[in-house]
Amino acid sequence: VLGPVLAVAVAQAGFAPVYEGLIRFPLSDYRQANRTAWGADILPHPATRPASVRALQWVLPLLAARLARAAAQRDWGAARGPFILLAAGLAAMASIAYFPDVIHLAFIGGVFAVGIADCVERGVRVAARHWPQLPRLVPVLAAAGLLWSGLDLRRVSDWTHVWAPARLNTAFGTIATNPLHMHGAAYASLQALVDRDPDHLLFVYPWMSSFYLMTGARNPTPFQCMQPGYLPPAYLARATAALDAAGVRTVLFSESGGVSDAEITRYLAEHYTPTFAPKSWPAVTVYERTTP
Repeated sequence: VLGPVLAVAVAQAGFAPVYEGLIRFPLSDYRQANRTAWGADILPHPATRPASVRALQWVLPLLAARLARAAAQRDWGAARGPFILLAAGLAAMASIAYFPDVIHLAFIGGVFAVGIADCVERGVRVAARHWPQLPRLVPVLAAAGLLWSGLDLRRVSDWTHVWAPARLNTAFGTIATNPLHMHGAAYASLQALVDRDPDHLLFVYPWMSSFYLMTGARNPTPFQCMQPGYLPPAYLARATAALDAAGVRTVLFSESGGVSDAEITRYLAEHYTPTFAPKSWPAVTVYERTTP
């Protein structure tokens, strides 16, 4: 499947854009522009338990110990399971090495969960030799685990409603948000400006592309994300040329990520004027075009 898809992509876009999009940007540029410690909680939330997510990865040393024991006993049948699960776990960790925060660890948590389940099953079998009644308790423990998971999901849901009490009826649908945070604070004013434009054009810099969906606006550039250091300067020049060609009236500029770009700041100063900045989220500024 991958071969034909890549062939079609190269045929339509050319080799260089495909190489940049699939190889250079995610494996090189993204890592240089975004650095974080392994398992870092960059978006802390009262409902989350990042320590439990980080703990999942520690099943790998247990799998390695089982593999080493089976190999020492030359029991290749017993070594097969730990080997496959260990290889899958290491491959999963390598796949998020470009930005290994706790969110990305959660993405691959399913791989670790399979390893944990396999180790638990193996442990029950070994313990059952000394405690024959143990297997009878396994369904009870499994049911208790499912019940705890359901209760914890309810806890997360309750916290989410507290954190995001407002509802916005957007072009994308109803969005739950916090009225003091970026989306809740900027949406109404941004939507009004987009609706005033008969072409419904909008450009968001550097990365809050969710506003395109919420406002129903059209991005005249080929870029959803313009993070400095991630895309080369030539791409910003292409984006600003597209803004000039289309006469985009509205631009949303965000410094929430702590990054900026002198070139886009200069361009906005020359062609746009700031019209709105939420008091509760001053890192976001909405600009309107002043030049033809």
